[in-house]
Order: sequence, then C-alpha cells, then structure tokens
Amino acid sequence: GGVVRKIILMALLLLIVMLSYPSPIEVNTQTSTPSLKINWVQYSNPTTESDSAQGVCVYGDYVYVVGHSATHPRIEMRRKSDGVLVKSWSGDLYDVLHECLIVNDRLLALGAYHFYVFDTSLNLKEIIPRHNVSLSWRSFLFDGTYIYAAGIVRDVTGGDDVWLIGIFNPKNLSKPLKIITINPTPYLDDVSRIGLNPVTKQLWVIGAAGVPISNTTYRWTTRVEILDKDLNGIKSIWLTKYYLALDIVFDECGYAYVVTPRYVLKFDRYGNLVKEALLYISPWKLAYWNGYIVIAGEDFVDGYVGQVIQLLDRDLNILDELVLSGNVSAGFEFLGRIVVDGNNLYVAGYDCAENATRPGRWVIYSISLGEYASAPTQTAFITYTTTVTRTVTTVRTVTTTYTSFIPTTITSTYTITYTAAVPITYTKTIKETATKVLPVTRTVTTTLPRATETITVTRTFTATTTSVSTVTISMGSSSKLPSWETMV
Repeated sequence: GGVVRKIILMALLLLIVMLSYPSPIEVNTQTSTPSLKINWVQYSNPTTESDSAQGVCVYGDYVYVVGHSATHPRIEMRRKSDGVLVKSWSGDLYDVLHECLIVNDRLLALGAYHFYVFDTSLNLKEIIPRHNVSLSWRSFLFDGTYIYAAGIVRDVTGGDDVWLIGIFNPKNLSKPLKIITINPTPYLDDVSRIGLNPVTKQLWVIGAAGVPISNTTYRWTTRVEILDKDLNGIKSIWLTKYYLALDIVFDECGYAYVVTPRYVLKFDRYGNLVKEALLYISPWKLAYWNGYIVIAGEDFVDGYVGQVIQLLDRDLNILDELVLSGNVSAGFEFLGRIVVDGNNLYVAGYDCAENATRPGRWVIYSISLGEYASAPTQTAFITYTTTVTRTVTTVRTVTTTYTSFIPTTITSTYTITYTAAVPITYTKTIKETATKVLPVTRTVTTTLPRATETITVTRTFTATTTSVSTVTISMGSSSKLPSWETMV
C-alpha cells in the first residue's frame, strides 16, 4: 500500500509541475564543458515482489546500497569501479533501510524501526530496536563524535505526528543520550532529512508541516528547524508557499540548498531564504560537489516517468542534465541519500521493468562528474569579525625632582670650666641646606665628641613606572592587522 501511494503521489506531483509551468525550460548547458555521463548501471531483483533501493554510502573501494526486498531490509556491497555485486545481506524483520554511513570502521544502517551494525565486510554485528514503539526513523548523521537521528512519533489515531530528534553514542545505540520532540502543527507532520551546516556546526532538520485546507483535508508545507548540537532550538522556518522539504545540502560558505517537489531553495547560514528556482522536474535527492548542486529527480521521458540528474550552479542555474532511464517507469524513493565520492556520483532507486504495476527491482548508477572539476566562481559577501586582543606594555619614565631648601640650624653648646667661680657657655650655630625629593628619606645621626648633631638629608631619585594596556581590534574582511604604535 505504501509503495502504491508513493507512485500515486509522484504522478500527481509531476502533473502539478507540468500544469503549473507555462512552457518548457531550456537547460543552460555549457558548450565548453562536456556533459555528464553514466559510468555503469547495475540492477538487482531480490524478490518477485516490490523491491527498491533508497540510499547509498561509500567506503574504500566499495559502495553500499540500502533499501528493502519486499517488506524486509536489504544491503548490497558493490565495487565502485564497475558496480559488480560483492556481497548482500537480507534480514527477516519487517523493516526498510533508509540510509547508511561509516562510523569508526563500522557500517551503520538506519531502518525505519531499527539500527543495524555491520563491519565493512557486511557481517552483521548487532540490531538495535527503536526505543519507542511509535517511532519511525527517517534520517541520521555522524558529526565525528555523536550520532544524530531524526524521525517521527506516529499518532495511531491519525490525528497528529510529531518530530523526534535524538543524540546517540555510536558505541551504544540502544539508549539515546538526549531526545527532543517538535510538533510543528496539530496535524500530520513528517521529517525528511537531518543535515549539519559545516560553517555554523548547527543541525538543520527539514520536513513537512500540515496545513488544513478544509475540515477534513490538509496539505504539507516546508518546515525547517535549526538546532545547536545540544538540540536547543535556534530558529524555526515555516514556508507555506512550498510543499514538503525533501533533501538538504550545504556548501563551503554555509549556504543551505533545499529541494521541494517543485522548487530548489537557497538559504544563508542564518536561515534566511535568499533565492528560489522553479524546476520542471520532480526533485527527490541532493548532493553538493565542487561548487555544484546535483539533483536526482524524475521527469516524463518518452511517455514514462523516468530518472534524471540535473547539475546546477550555486545561483541555481541549470547547467546540465542527464537522463538515466528510458522505455521503462523508474524513480527514486522519498527517503535515502545520494553521495559523491571523488568525481563520481552514486545514486540508487528502482524501476518497473520486471513488474509493470509497481517498483520491481533495484537500479544503481555511477555517474561521472569529472568534467566539472573546475568549480564555478562564487561571489560571497561574508563578513568575518575577528577580535584580536594584544597586551602592550608601554614604559613610562617619570623623573621627579623635589628640591627643598630647608635651613637647618645646629646649635652646639660647649661647657667650659674655669678656675673662676663663674662658668662660661659658648654657643655655635650651623646652618646647612639639603635638596629633598620625597618619599626617600634618610636620617643620619652623628655623635660628636663634645656636641650632638642631628642632620636630616633628603636624596634626589628617579622613579620608573610601567603601565599595561589591553587593546581590542575588530577586523573586517581584511586579514591585515593595523600597525601597532607605542602607547604612552
């Protein structure tokens, strides 16, 4: 039922796009640059029922493809060079695998209801069930320390679904370190992808927020939640003009690119929408490579819904397009990532070649992007404010001379004894001038043989003081520091 609903949704979206677009868009291909090309394509038909590949990841010489065979999880390990199948694994649980990534030489696969842990030779090590029976995982990433996973907690009555984001230690996926829930609207909401901005180091979780259009119906709109790595909310973005957000990538300057079923949107690092472009295909997945935006989408090809790749520059201009499928209905799933490794794009989906009414087999492509090795020039108006604190020691020499002329009268009394009966007293007065500079004072006491003299002497000195100043400089885009001057 879910696959059939997906096909119906895809057809409706393509019909909406075609009816809303007045005339075809001319693809702006660069004649000086050769077009995209397919390196190889491989097919896999695990069962006679509905099978579909959803996401890919790469490690070493291999590409790992995840999805489902009938109602069970499946992974295929293939050679990068030619796509030849090396090994596969199929589980018995009721589940579907959306994404995979490599963490510390382990292959982690995200299912709707479980985490799956393998070694890189595709030997199963562990299966970790979801911690909430109503939870359905959608997307995850690894920031070098922790696993961040996003999904939805379903309301079994069909009244409301809420977003759930969790932090996990990659060594223990059974118990989240932290969990938060976000409920954009009291209607059915959904999560598509979680991404990490390489500049701000903030998490962007994208998906859909339900908006009622009548008492009994609603439509999905674009919703973006920006969080820090502790899952604290930074900004919520709700754009009712656009349908649900499907995938997100970032460039080196922190710009975010989001696709909806009709548009590709460009946001600055703060979450402000800076540009939009209306597409004539139905985009599903995104990758960023060497200054280009790579879109995996669907379009009508020779009377069939087919798979196409488009290449856009960072101004959202279409530069190139490659049709992957022909004479068969083919498409991409709602969830799962595509990946660029070196100059090659790896993307997986499904076609109906062996089952006319629904997805019947896996389709995996390797596409060469090497002709676009020279990235386009981007003019980015970025203001970097750098505060440079330098402690400058300035020497202040203060020479202070305090000169005081203090008349000092020293009276010496001599007692002379005569043979006569009357003594005679002789008085002598000595005046002495000294130069005094405070606060150095020396007192010298001299005992004379026949008199006591007390002399106060003040000595002139030079005092040197040192002051320390802290200078803060706010720089603009220039990396050249101003010259430092001696501060007195």
